Amino acid sequence: MKISPYSQGNENFDLKAKLRADNIFSKYDFYNEVFCNNEIIFSNFKHFVKKYRRKKILIIGGGPSTKGMLEKDYESIFSKYDYLWSSNSFFLNSKLKNIKIDLAMMMLEPNLKSVEFQKYYEKFKPVIGFELHNKWKNYRPAFDEMFMMQTRFYGIIGVCQRMIIFASFIGADTIGFVGLDGLKSMKAGDHSFEKNKKSLPSITNEDTFQYQSDVFWDYINDRYKKPKIVNHGNDVSYHRNLKKRV
Repeated sequence: MKISPYSQGNENFDLKAKLRADNIFSKYDFYNEVFCNNEIIFSNFKHFVKKYRRKKILIIGGGPSTKGMLEKDYESIFSKYDYLWSSNSFFLNSKLKNIKIDLAMMMLEPNLKSVEFQKYYEKFKPVIGFELHNKWKNYRPAFDEMFMMQTRFYGIIGVCQRMIIFASFIGADTIGFVGLDGLKSMKAGDHSFEKNKKSLPSITNEDTFQYQSDVFWDYINDRYKKPKIVNHGNDVSYHRNLKKRV
C-alpha cells in the first residue's frame, strides 16, 4: 500500500506551514528568526546553524536497539558525538534520565508537567522542540530554550526520522541514530522509554511502513549528500535504502 509520507502537503508547504506556525506560535517569545522553505520550517535559524553545523549528533529513539546499546558499552559510543538528541519520554529510561540530552522534540504523548520530566529538566535543561499542533497554541510552557520545527516529509515512521532531516539541513557533519526499529517492535510494545507501550501510528500496515522508510532514505540520499550517517541499531531492514557515507 503506497501512502505518501508527505502528509503535510506536497505543494505549497512553505506557505501552509508558515501560516499554521504563525497561528500556533506567534505569541511565544522564542518564535523568531523563522526559516521556511518547501522542505522545512523552524525557528531560531541562526542559533541552530551556528551551534550544530559541522557537529556530530546522535539521535536516540525509543525502539529496542536503544536498550541494547544502553546495556553495553554505550559511553564509548556517546563520547564520539558532540550532542545527543532524543524525543518524547526518553527521560523515563533508567539510564537516559541521568544523561544530558541536548535537544528533545516533544510530540503529544509526554506529560511535560510530570515529576519525572520536571526533575530531568531542572538537572539538564535540554532545548525543547515542538512540531505544528494546536495543542501548543495555549499550552504556554516555560522552558529556558524552546523552538518549533516541522518537515514536509512527515509520514508514520516517527519523529526521529524528521530530526535526521533537521540535523542534515542545519549542516551536521555526522548523524548517528539508534532506536529507529520499525513497526514490528512498536506492535510488540518493545520500547526503550515506556514499558509495554502499545500506542501505534495511524497506519499499521507493514508494507506501508517499509515503503515510507524506503522513500525517507531516498529523500535523504537525494537532498543531503554531505553528512555521514551511522546506524547504531540492529535492524537494518527498515533502513535498507540508506547509503553508506564515508
